Amino acid sequence: LTIVFGPAGKQTWKTFKESPAKLAAGNGLWQAVINLSNYVLADSSTSEQGVLTHIIKRELARKSVKVIFKAAQPNGSFGEHDVDTAIHTLFSRQMGVNIFESMCNPPGGDWSGISYWDFSDRTEYRWTSLPRVSSAKAKRPDHIIQIYNKKENIFLVIESKHHAKDLEKDIGNRLTKYVQDLFKIAPTACREAKKDWKLFAEQKSPIPTPVAIAGGAFCGNSLDEMKASMKKGKLDFIFAFEFKSDGTAVGHILLSNKSQFLSALLMIISSQFKGGFEIKIY
Repeated sequence: LTIVFGPAGKQTWKTFKESPAKLAAGNGLWQAVINLSNYVLADSSTSEQGVLTHIIKRELARKSVKVIFKAAQPNGSFGEHDVDTAIHTLFSRQMGVNIFESMCNPPGGDWSGISYWDFSDRTEYRWTSLPRVSSAKAKRPDHIIQIYNKKENIFLVIESKHHAKDLEKDIGNRLTKYVQDLFKIAPTACREAKKDWKLFAEQKSPIPTPVAIAGGAFCGNSLDEMKASMKKGKLDFIFAFEFKSDGTAVGHILLSNKSQFLSALLMIISSQFKGGFEIKIY
């Protein structure tokens, strides 16, 4: 049984009632909920139908046959999951250059919380039970990357999509507002170096001078498309990933004046892949 609660658009609940399969096909979160559940109970103040339920009939049978797992082969079809994986691959395990992956959209991460890493004393602070949309003007990013430069903490807030056209208008402002609002409140828990998690007892947020910079990511290699997406979304950087049949990838990066500092960092990161992941900056 999966219980879903919280605000959502009225169309979401209408589609859930009429065609859960259609809702799952167009939304990754609902896809996970419906595909991995036998029963779904949904309750929301925005549902005109009140509490909604859905029973998924599954016929399961045990087969005693030998299972052979074949090695995975690229099929040439790439989408939003590959974009998320590319971002995770770039920014995870980069503490040596003062980069911390605060949140990562699956695959590779989870939706359970957002973390802030204090590079001075190696304490991790974490906000949990995150709303997907905290207000009409704010939306939770798919990825949050913390960059520490001794003067300020910069957070790259990224919306990932399959196609450039899927990025929403003015999404940049919504992403930054979500993070700015969240970091004003105290975190749920903290973990000092080599110690266990504990509840955060103070009232004040531990983050000094957080700066949020919004970007978008999708599959592609068109500079014109990247420029149009940056303007449409009011974004400061664009990651367009070109996945090739030989297993290599090219990250086409468009930077605004505000995000030019990323150029040097991205070149350092790309050098770690020994040609398997090329970066082109515009």
